[in-house]
Amino acid sequence: MKDNRINGADELEKELRNKMSELSSNVDCFEKISARAFPETDQDFSDSELTVSDLENVTGRRRAVPVLKWVSIAAAAVVCIGVLPRTVFFQEFISNIGLDTNKKYRDMISEIKKETELHDYKVFDMPLSEYIADDILISPLYGCPFEAEETDGINVRVFVREIDGVPTNQIYAVEYTGDYSESNFLAAAESKAKFTNKDIDDIGDISTEVNDSKAYRAACNAFTGDRYFLLVDKEGKRATAASFAYVHFFKDDGAVKTLQTEVLYCNYDEDCEKYYYDTLTRCYDKDSQAVIEYNIPEADKLWKTSLNYDGSNAMPKESNSAFNRKDFFADAAEYEDLTETLSWYEPYDLADEALVDDKVQTMRFSENSAVKTFKTPADSSIKAAMRMYEPYITHFMYDSQSDPTIDISIDGRDEQIIVHSGNIEGDFAELGKKTEKTTNYVEFSGDLFIEEQEQMQKNAEINRQIHEAALESEEIRKQAENAAEKTSQPYNAFIFSTDQSFVLSSGEQE
Repeated sequence: MKDNRINGADELEKELRNKMSELSSNVDCFEKISARAFPETDQDFSDSELTVSDLENVTGRRRAVPVLKWVSIAAAAVVCIGVLPRTVFFQEFISNIGLDTNKKYRDMISEIKKETELHDYKVFDMPLSEYIADDILISPLYGCPFEAEETDGINVRVFVREIDGVPTNQIYAVEYTGDYSESNFLAAAESKAKFTNKDIDDIGDISTEVNDSKAYRAACNAFTGDRYFLLVDKEGKRATAASFAYVHFFKDDGAVKTLQTEVLYCNYDEDCEKYYYDTLTRCYDKDSQAVIEYNIPEADKLWKTSLNYDGSNAMPKESNSAFNRKDFFADAAEYEDLTETLSWYEPYDLADEALVDDKVQTMRFSENSAVKTFKTPADSSIKAAMRMYEPYITHFMYDSQSDPTIDISIDGRDEQIIVHSGNIEGDFAELGKKTEKTTNYVEFSGDLFIEEQEQMQKNAEINRQIHEAALESEEIRKQAENAAEKTSQPYNAFIFSTDQSFVLSSGEQE
């Protein structure tokens, strides 16, 4: 019988069998390597006679082992760098390797847990990116103590100790991912200040009544109104400005003082994301019985430690805050007798209580057809007393509506704060938002400020007269415009200028 197989098929079949056998050996070899590198259970390879030489002989390819070796190393590196650091196992592993480099970190976490269980703390919770950008609105004297390299999915919880409802400079911060639990902590920071029972006993009775006259006068020195009665700075750039003030206990070099801090800040229409601010802190000096300026250390000197979970330093090398320092209070001595030129309103004093929470909020409001955004302090008690400034004669006093309003929307809420023209303060006899507490210890109110408030009342009367004259001049201007329309002739009118004087101006009808 004739063989129908193709000529040479025997050699082809033989070669194919050899290749299949070689491939089978390679697969078997790889399975053994995989089993040793990633055992499903604790396997014992002590009896195995498989060596590198054997692998070379079995596979016939000397390159197979280095390739597999580097693939395995790369896979392990990916696991170690990208996965393990975020796992509880890895953190426990680091904690138990015996080098004890993170003992300070673990002690800090224990202290935070103990402190927050035993004492009163106000808690702020936010994304890390928000704390980095808005640190001045969350902890006014403290910058964010964590790096900004990676912020996605990472949150921060800030704890501020309170004594009888008054904030202190004993602060903790914890950086975490996911839910707030110790297994998800990534870093922690603590302030230098720690209050003892003796410190609290030595405080005595205090008044938390604030007087933010310095912030108001600094605002009058820095801002004014343009010809459209919109707020501008000295260079004519349109701005939104606000201030807030609060009383707090501050421990420095072992001594505890009761301080008042005023914060003046603003942003500009051209870049609403960037803010400029300044702080002024004063204390009551028992020896001189006067209110004097108190120099606060730099923010990085107020933090004691900031550590990652592995014990390494977590303190940022530079600030990435959206708040930039500007010397609003630098000329304080020069504007003591400055005539007040601004009005203000307190938006949260008009808001529903549901809107006032312990979070930074972004207001969005319309002013002269321009939509503005402005962030507010996180602390609800501070937020309730914040002021937003307007020129003394505001643009919406001339609105066509009989009772014009400013509508202010809050992020994430359907409710609105409506500010009527009648809510714009023009009487400066009572400065500041008052909060009543024990009153035996007079600090930022009462007799120390009687003279100052009397002067402010005089200034208010001057401003009232200017206001009435300005309204009268506005009426004259309108009459002149009407006459000019009929005659098509140039008109003369009194225009209210920013230096609180009246100037005679002439112009063509537009």
